[in-house]
Amino acid sequence: MCSTERTFRTRTAELTDQSEIRAVLDAAMLAIECDLSESITSKAVSLRVAECDQRVVGVCRIALQRQPPTEWPSETLFERVDAIDEITHIAVRQQFQSGGIATALVSEILTDNTGAVGVEFHPQVKPFYEQLGFDICSLDTSEDVRRCVGLKSPA
Repeated sequence: MCSTERTFRTRTAELTDQSEIRAVLDAAMLAIECDLSESITSKAVSLRVAECDQRVVGVCRIALQRQPPTEWPSETLFERVDAIDEITHIAVRQQFQSGGIATALVSEILTDNTGAVGVEFHPQVKPFYEQLGFDICSLDTSEDVRRCVGLKSPA
């Protein structure tokens, strides 16, 4: 367990983190389509972790410089965006949620990034991305919104 202050640090994932990363993603019911070692070593992906007491407690995976998915609304948010860094996965161990870990992981990506960052997410977490400065729109045309996308342009 983390110290009473619940201090953590973020860093680039290492090959030795694979089993802990998998545990965090599995607990969040998120699947990565490729081998984790590929995500860790690939130049097309950035994998960041949050660590507390030498234990991985949060994960954020970013696909670098890719075209926005075709189902994303190019006529609104993405009309002037050729390529984005897309947040494809973000997860924090349940006992560490609401402790600023996800915010720290995404904020670090935004700080390090010189281009646009995009993300697709469930409407339930819309306030999280709004707080980080993302412009948001719905992917659904009905009143029953099930998916949203967000874009954070470079400052």
